[in-house]
Amino acid sequence: MNIVQVKAGSGMAWFACGWRLFKGNWGNWLLMTLVMMVMLLLLSLVPLLGSLAAMFLWPLMLGGWFKAARVAEQGGNAEVGMLFSTFGDRRERNSLLVIGLLQILAQMLAGWVLVMIMGSQLAEMPSMTNPGHPAMTLDPAQLFSSMGVIGLLMMLVMVAVFSMAFAFAIPLVVDGRPPVEALKLSFSGCWRNLGALAVFGLIYILLGIIASLLFGLGWLLLVPVMVLALYCGYQEIYGD
Repeated sequence: MNIVQVKAGSGMAWFACGWRLFKGNWGNWLLMTLVMMVMLLLLSLVPLLGSLAAMFLWPLMLGGWFKAARVAEQGGNAEVGMLFSTFGDRRERNSLLVIGLLQILAQMLAGWVLVMIMGSQLAEMPSMTNPGHPAMTLDPAQLFSSMGVIGLLMMLVMVAVFSMAFAFAIPLVVDGRPPVEALKLSFSGCWRNLGALAVFGLIYILLGIIASLLFGLGWLLLVPVMVLALYCGYQEIYGD
């Protein structure tokens, strides 16, 4: 698969593309967003198992969303039922469930690494029970602050790596790539286009702040536009 390196400004153009697709059928896109949010919300109310089920369900629905986006881009009508179009395809369903499992494992790994870092830092701290120990002259808050910085840096690196690996993995799976290969291609595509993704991320953060200020209702608009923008980015980077 040919991976195209785009300009940083493409990150902004993807949102323009996403908005264009959204305007073409805004009613169905909003309805798809509501259906997806309600389903994930209801699952989150179920202790433990509900959250796990939501993490498995998310890639399946997002895969259906990308398929609907392609139909819309080609001039067709993206219907709400397409949100579940990957459920009936055995290959797509199984591959996307693997992606969901790998996302869960990635989050568990990140949490474990953070716990290990914090634990090792605590173990290396000089005993505070010895009145004559030089550490008594140090501010304990500074020690914990240092631990937090180390943990934060490690987490930022891990989150960046995982985010790049999963950013385009779902549409790649929908287009026939096996899960592991999709993760590798997603990371490679993101690595070659860090500038565009940085611009995309900054715009998303800014729009997310604005959406949150509107009592959270702005997310009903931002979510579909953002997903469609991500689809536009995928098409530009991996499109033949």
